Amino acid sequence: MSYDLFFAPTYRACGIDEFIEYFSGRPNYKVEGAAAYYFNEYTGVYFSFEYNGDGSPDDNDESPNDELDDDELEEEDEYPIAFNINFYRPSFFGLEAANEVIEFVAEFELDVTDPQNDDEEEGFSAESFLQGWNAGNRFAYRAILGNEEYDQEAMTYPTARLHEIWSWNYERDELQNRLGDDIFVPRIYFMKVDDNIVTTTLWPDAIPICLPKVDFVLVLRKELSSQPNSEEPEVLRVAWKELATEIESYPFEEEFYYRMEFEYPEESLCNVVRQLPLQSHDPEEIQPYDSVLDEELVAMARAK
Repeated sequence: MSYDLFFAPTYRACGIDEFIEYFSGRPNYKVEGAAAYYFNEYTGVYFSFEYNGDGSPDDNDESPNDELDDDELEEEDEYPIAFNINFYRPSFFGLEAANEVIEFVAEFELDVTDPQNDDEEEGFSAESFLQGWNAGNRFAYRAILGNEEYDQEAMTYPTARLHEIWSWNYERDELQNRLGDDIFVPRIYFMKVDDNIVTTTLWPDAIPICLPKVDFVLVLRKELSSQPNSEEPEVLRVAWKELATEIESYPFEEEFYYRMEFEYPEESLCNVVRQLPLQSHDPEEIQPYDSVLDEELVAMARAK
């Protein structure tokens, strides 16, 4: 189940050469033949664009669209560029995709057709995209979770918090570049602990850090290790409350993270990290971003 859009050039040329040049120059894209695959490792979001018109490097190959009916083939000829994103995904997938779609449309002044939208008179916009995507995503949640043969337990997290975490991860490079290399901006991960989804982040050796408030901190301890001759760092899963006294003495910025900025960490902080008891961390506890679904959407889909 997926959401599809189709694009056609209007005033500006957007052939296969322009298509490849545009996406080759953008972050998070991998261009293969006439397709541009987007994957953001910091957020887990993925989707694709594909050029299906004349001039495609794969025009002589057997096309996956050979079985389309005449009306669909005619539409493909008129709208040679396609966009595809899967449903049954966290709602922030739509937020990130909207940014990329809108920039692509603006760059080439493209006309857009949305097969999922029966009323396109108001024109295409980020709002109309999200309206269509969210409606389709809700339907996919109901269809999949309402299927008695689907027996997997959905992992969920509240939507508002999902969006906050997505926004932090999505914008972390911008914050890192703004603050420079003297302070670390980590991303937030999801972790499954005792069958519950919790949040975590990395903090190596008490270095200066913009530390978002999470449930657990994965402390990487090498220089401050209890085994200083070890070649591999110790990875300790530490509950936030065990570090709160030290962390929360620093400024809390943007109501989201503690800015722990210093030239050298205080000895008291180093001692706290040194004295943390060894606690094993299983890397398999970390969950893919696309597997943690909106709690509210899952509840709505399961409501009788």
